[in-house]
This record gives sequence, C-alpha cells and structure tokens, in this order.
Amino acid sequence: MTRFTEVLGQALNFAKAHYPDESLEKKASFANSVVFGVTGMEGGYGGPSIRELVANKYMGECSSFEDACSQASRFVFGQLTAEHARHWQTGCCVDDDPEDVCILNAEGENLK
Repeated sequence: MTRFTEVLGQALNFAKAHYPDESLEKKASFANSVVFGVTGMEGGYGGPSIRELVANKYMGECSSFEDACSQASRFVFGQLTAEHARHWQTGCCVDDDPEDVCILNAEGENLK
C-alpha cells in the first residue's frame, strides 16, 4: 500500500467517524484534501469538488495528519463562502454535494 492510499483511507475513516451526518461527497472531498495536505499529491475519491478546490488552495503546509484534518475540515465541512461560489462559477468542479449545488445555484452571488 502506498503512502497516498494509506492516508486517503485513513482520512475517509476519520471523516466517517467525526462527521457521520455529512454527505459522502463531502467526506470524499475531505479525504482528498487531507491526502493533498500530507503528501502534496492531488486525487483520490473523484472530484475535484468545490470544497476540495478551496481547501487545497488555502491549506497551509501540514505538519501531520491531524494538522491536515484540522485545516481541511474548516473548508470542507464549514459554511459555503464567496470563494466556493467563485469556483462554482468556473464550472470545473465535479462530485459536489447536492445540497451545495442547490445553495450555490440559488444563492451563490450572495455568499460572503
């Protein structure tokens, strides 16, 4: 098993344990962002989603798995922001949470 695959699975399990009520799309975005923070490599479970793109853009260098989880959680499980809306408008996102899609279609221009 590669380090990438190991961290990806560990991050998905972390999301399932700590964010059980979140969508599978958000959990996958979280895992993808954590593995990016730990290994510097993009990819994983589909995507990139809006939340993954924003997390990867703003996450600092991660010193540990726990640090990557902490940083990624703010962007992936937090509120949608104007930055998410900007990425949504580019049309380059896939595997987004269906609820996010509804919010961004209805309110995207008004997000702060």
